[in-house]
Amino acid sequence: MTDATTGTFSDLYRGGRPMRQALSLVFSLVLGTCLASQALATSEKDLQVATRALSFVSDLPPGSLDTAIIYDAGNGASKSDADAIFAFLTANPAAGKSKLVPRLLPAGDLSALAGAKIAFVADQTTAFLPAIAAEAKSKAVITVSSDRACVEGGACVVGVSSAPRVEILVNKAAAEATGTSFGSAFLMLIKEI
Repeated sequence: MTDATTGTFSDLYRGGRPMRQALSLVFSLVLGTCLASQALATSEKDLQVATRALSFVSDLPPGSLDTAIIYDAGNGASKSDADAIFAFLTANPAAGKSKLVPRLLPAGDLSALAGAKIAFVADQTTAFLPAIAAEAKSKAVITVSSDRACVEGGACVVGVSSAPRVEILVNKAAAEATGTSFGSAFLMLIKEI
């Protein structure tokens, strides 16, 4: 039997069935942790940046604001991301003088976007971006996402990213289409596309 503290990996693997099982368990745990960390695209830090960015919207009314969280109901990762966004906004509803009141909204039911002032677009909702953009424009809803493609494609007004550094994107055309304007101080902190 090989001494586990001085042997090579190959020596450890030849250490018999218990050693192989232990190594398999360790690799499974490490791989599972890596995959789980990638499952939620919208981080808590992204959401902190997003709610702070919303406080710079010029005409954001004070008080409670209906906030939709749009997700692809046929995509488990999108639903998980939406659930994480919902949990964060429930625990941290402040956006300046406004209080965000989140609700989940499957992307297949965008007619229920009526009444919302803000919509967070969950990750992996790409197939619905054209419909989201059209519905947001017709209902003057400010759309926010950590999915850069959502902003670059014009479906989202605001895009946020906190890693590797904080970045806030604003799609100028989407902002104009939804009647969204920002305070001048905010415009110095963002990148308009």
